[in-house]
Amino acid sequence: DGEVERVVGEVVARGRARKVPLLWWTGPSTRPADLPQRLKAHGFMREGEAPGMAMALAALEAPGPAPQGFVFQRVGDEATLRACCHVMAQGFGLPDFVEAAFFQLFLAAGLGPQAPLAHYIGFLDGAPVAASSVLIAAGAAGVYNVATLKEARGKGVGALMTALPLLEARAQGCALAILHSSALGLSVYRRLGFREVCRIGQHQWSEPDAG
Repeated sequence: DGEVERVVGEVVARGRARKVPLLWWTGPSTRPADLPQRLKAHGFMREGEAPGMAMALAALEAPGPAPQGFVFQRVGDEATLRACCHVMAQGFGLPDFVEAAFFQLFLAAGLGPQAPLAHYIGFLDGAPVAASSVLIAAGAAGVYNVATLKEARGKGVGALMTALPLLEARAQGCALAILHSSALGLSVYRRLGFREVCRIGQHQWSEPDAG
């Protein structure tokens, strides 16, 4: 019990010192089981939950045809990573400091072909409009940061940004894909073959207003 309180307290202290909000996910493997209540006691507010989804990659089929003018590529340099992070921030409605933090974090993790965390960007008529990330570990591919700008939605771009990286992951030997979905992406992931297997709690902390 004391260790849990110490760790949560240290995380909150770092957020307070850096003047940034915090996001903590909980799920079926979260320990201790009462962690959500402990987070609440430290000022975290539960911001709802998202479906945790999974699928066997053997069942993944090639996506439908891409819209005219669509180009997909893996991010391999800093300039493209900046564009990728900007799409993520715009697609999710994130502030500039989060976009900058994404860039620094992803750059530090590496952009080489052997990096476990890969980022992808989609262009439509030459303009960056979509992004996604895939983390490969323990034979599974975790899909994150799937974002499509408003002007490119409804064209199958989100499905492409999910399926194409997963086809690469399957070719590298991954057997399983996992993700947690927003309400906007749920129907897309279901059509690709993902099924809900759990619920992921989302808990947010921010410094109370001084005034």
